Amino acid sequence: MHLWIADGDGIQEWEAGVLRLLTSGDTRAAAVVADVSYANREQLDTAWWRLLRAGLFWSGLILLAPHQGDGDVAERVWKVWLARLRRFPLRTPNATPDDLDFKRVAAGQARLDFQRRMRLYSAGDQTWRGKPERERGGLLDGHFLEVLFNWLIDGVGTGDRELDTRLALRIWDYDATRAKAREKKEDGEYDLPSQKLGYNILLKLGVLSIAAPEGEARAIWEPVLSHGPAAHYALQHFIHGLFLRLGKGDDPVAFERVWRATAEYSLAGDWSQPGLWFYGERLICDLLGFGNEDALSRLNPGAALRMKDIYERWAATHLGHHEECVTRFCHFLTTNFGAPIRLDGLRWLATMQREPSGRWYREDTGNALVELVAAALSSDTQALSQDAQARQALVEIAAALAAKNIPTALALQERIRRQL
Repeated sequence: MHLWIADGDGIQEWEAGVLRLLTSGDTRAAAVVADVSYANREQLDTAWWRLLRAGLFWSGLILLAPHQGDGDVAERVWKVWLARLRRFPLRTPNATPDDLDFKRVAAGQARLDFQRRMRLYSAGDQTWRGKPERERGGLLDGHFLEVLFNWLIDGVGTGDRELDTRLALRIWDYDATRAKAREKKEDGEYDLPSQKLGYNILLKLGVLSIAAPEGEARAIWEPVLSHGPAAHYALQHFIHGLFLRLGKGDDPVAFERVWRATAEYSLAGDWSQPGLWFYGERLICDLLGFGNEDALSRLNPGAALRMKDIYERWAATHLGHHEECVTRFCHFLTTNFGAPIRLDGLRWLATMQREPSGRWYREDTGNALVELVAAALSSDTQALSQDAQARQALVEIAAALAAKNIPTALALQERIRRQL
């Protein structure tokens, strides 16, 4: 690697050696090539991008390696492909990051794979599989790509935030296309993100979203959230990664700006597709911070109140859609972070309960309502004594609990009578 980087005598020989290491199938060797080239990227200049491009080609070609029983023809074709890649020139003046087109390479892999399967079928081999069909999308070796682009996915990147963002979005676009191409036909549910490439690039996009200047973050998070509940595995991981950033010391003001924008986006979108609506409701709850109250407590004081209008809009349109929404909202209101809007939450819950869709049947929902009423009686007695609407909401919720024969409901009603 260092002899090739030095660009001295015998560079052709060292370049060939570098390509053989990169395409050897040995992950440790590839990691050395990736690490040394990244550390010397300024000296390599355009050759660094060419090396990454060669690695990108290899991530597709390695999946076309012949298997036992494929025959001599498949072996010969594979050797031709490999020899061409190992002659790939790395020292050219016109290479740019835009040459790293993940989706195009994946499409090429799919085309070559189809041709290979057709050759085997036409030769009378593997006819038991039936006539091959073209597959949508294409595949790349995610494990190899994670090694090749570790400096971007888990490292500090190039130092150019815009460039890192472009590259990360291209990796996500490839993985989302792959997941969509392998969706479940009955409801359109995407396949899981790639291990570990897909999951880790989602975390990186969370980092980049919060680091983006004001007004530029949407261009990063929207390409993820726009896939909606069909890609719920990916979206849940992305949302979880966003909240993790608060524990990593990211700017709380920038986080709150992104948090609010993503929550508003989810409420404005149509995430109620048949067969997937439940995932849509769960994702919206995730974006509202339900279950991440400890992380949210790191925000500047008053964050819950600043988000009150968002919670109110959600409660008016989503609270009665599913019991899990009620359960998660109740738990949220019992936390220190949710406490500032606890009385508002009681009113919203009582309003929902009056509607025909507000009936609940699960034991967990009743228990969550009991915990909420108990928390309000323990911590908000004075505020309740001055808020007639909140008191009435508390009485109505306790009455509903008693009507459901919840064991502690009568005791709660007695506490309300004594304290208020």
